[in-house]
Amino acid sequence: MSASPAASHDPIARWLKPGVVAAVACLMNGLVLLLDVPLVDPSEGLHATIAQEMVERGDWITPRLFGEPFRDKPILYFWAEALALATFGMRVAAFRLPGVLLAILGAAATGLLARRLFDARTGLIAAGFHATMLLPTALAQAPVHDVALVPLVTLAILGFWDADHAGAWRRRLAIGCGVGLLLGLIALVKGLPGVAVVGVAYGLFVVAARGPALMRLCLGRPTAADRGLPPLAPLVAVGVLSLVVGGLVAAPWYLVQEARDPGYLRYFFVARHVGGFTTGGQSHDGRPWWYYLPMLLVGGMPAVAYLPAAVIEARGRGGFDRRILLGGTLFFSAANSKLVTYVWPLFPPIAVLAAVVWGRLIAGTAAAAARSWSGWAVHAACLAGLPALPVAAIALRRFAGVEVPGVAWAAILPAAAVSLVPLALWRRGRPAAGVVAGWLAVAAQFLVLMTCLVAPWLRAISPRDLAAAFNARGSLPPRLVFVAERPYSFFFHLAPALRRGFTPQRLVTCSPDEARRFDDPRPGDVFVYPRSLAPAAEPAEEIGRWWLYAPKAVTAGPAAASLP
Repeated sequence: MSASPAASHDPIARWLKPGVVAAVACLMNGLVLLLDVPLVDPSEGLHATIAQEMVERGDWITPRLFGEPFRDKPILYFWAEALALATFGMRVAAFRLPGVLLAILGAAATGLLARRLFDARTGLIAAGFHATMLLPTALAQAPVHDVALVPLVTLAILGFWDADHAGAWRRRLAIGCGVGLLLGLIALVKGLPGVAVVGVAYGLFVVAARGPALMRLCLGRPTAADRGLPPLAPLVAVGVLSLVVGGLVAAPWYLVQEARDPGYLRYFFVARHVGGFTTGGQSHDGRPWWYYLPMLLVGGMPAVAYLPAAVIEARGRGGFDRRILLGGTLFFSAANSKLVTYVWPLFPPIAVLAAVVWGRLIAGTAAAAARSWSGWAVHAACLAGLPALPVAAIALRRFAGVEVPGVAWAAILPAAAVSLVPLALWRRGRPAAGVVAGWLAVAAQFLVLMTCLVAPWLRAISPRDLAAAFNARGSLPPRLVFVAERPYSFFFHLAPALRRGFTPQRLVTCSPDEARRFDDPRPGDVFVYPRSLAPAAEPAEEIGRWWLYAPKAVTAGPAAASLP
């Protein structure tokens, strides 16, 4: 196998520029605004309906769903979504715009962190890796509140770094106030877990960087380097100041919300925070401690493939451990409540570590073992990219019943072959061109994936046509029973007059078996099934993939299939 040497005079290295990285980040995160990609249920449809209701009610304090307070999430991201809807209209693209901008800002913040810790080249590479990692890219297509944590948490960690290395007290305190503002915004996005991620990540940095030195000082055997470390007292002072400022930023909304919805604080901070961390009670409770590890290993591709090389570089050069910011993994893994979006803020450190490796590969200063491992990783990533799109197309047809036309295959096959370009450049000893070509290959495959596969699939399963049918009638049934689905985006697409008359009591969601045993059928109820799980009885009506039944046809029919 070829292991790439230095390529500092590679003419294509000029492609490693901010404009190229920005274009890749905008394509990977913003393409969803240009395509007809329906809302993804349940999470995205739920949040869209809440933000829409905020605008239509004119209530910008309490998020509501069908008139009832929605207590599970704080207000800041709802504000951003509602502001976009109020400005650009009740469109799916308007609702998604804040998430897209925050995802792009997350890549920029990752690049800034790497630039401050290392150099400009490493910063560019880190931003490029963050923009092309699998799981962050996938989550950014249907972003929820956690998308805002990525830039906020990354900038807060960077702020603590700057405060620790600032000279004058005035500058330290000014940075502390800025970090406090970020912590307050984090609390308004996610509550205390986001603040804890910052504390855990930077706390482990302090332990890694100063723990051995403090031990030697206590033993009376300090080295010259130990005496040169910044003192801890200013960092503690900055931390206290930032928490105070953060509390002042976040507290007003929480106190107003408690006054409007008594018991909110106890529910959110005790039941959701403490209970979610230590006990059960939520739909995503009880998952094993290693739940996040495969998500980080697979979702962090291709950047995560270079972490072993980063370890090799650290072992060979020393001092690298102070820059490892993956301590949040321990925090999230210890929690009883686990969800895929929770680990979103942990991907910037992966991008930074991969960027360090690639920066040294391009400069020709990487250790031989790191170059060898990186060669294996490049080969594995590029060869795995070759069948990825065809396999996705076959799987979508096999398991979702979505036909892939010949014109789509005419785009899929060339896009799949593009993954070999970065491999060819690597083997020719051109790592700078190879890494840029890798990002462009990922962007090209992503463009084809979204256009030819994901968008048609989501259009096929969207409840938009169901909402359009009820809009044409001008009325809704007394009660809707959605079976095996939680299609909240149905309500986003309803006419305003129909939404205004809807209450939580008019919506029921259940499994097919629960529908079969339904013990409270009422005249006028409509059971809504996806076609694949519908009972054997003839439906009263077919609307796209949705089959509508009267209660008698469901409760008296043959046993339904189990909810998958």
